[in-house]
Amino acid sequence: MPTLLRIDSSPLYNPSVSCELTATFVTQWKTYPISTSLICTTG
Repeated sequence: MPTLLRIDSSPLYNPSVSCELTATFVTQWKTYPISTSLICTTG
């Protein structure tokens, strides 16, 4: 089972472009048709 580790470590969490891009990627990744696992952390 593929696993995605997401670490949001930007001090500017709300306006951070990298966090927005990561969120978009995670949304797309969750729709992948195989069994998946997701681990999210915030820094």
